Amino acid sequence: ERDAFIAPVVTTRYLGNGTTYVKLDSFMSFNAANEMAAALEKAAKIPNGKLVLDLRDNPGGRLDLAINIVGMLLK
Repeated sequence: ERDAFIAPVVTTRYLGNGTTYVKLDSFMSFNAANEMAAALEKAAKIPNGKLVLDLRDNPGGRLDLAINIVGMLLK
């Protein structure tokens, strides 16, 4: 049976010492903002946590999604 498959664009990994690594592959997926919000919520639960945001090899994409994601990181 055929079904739509949406590949995840955010990868998270806990590195230890309160550091969470978040890799964002592209700003093209409509799910990018939701995936990033989930990753940031998970990282925020770590006391005195630190965040490594990896945007290497990110080809860019939709400006509205990029603005939304940046808004999650800045006040």
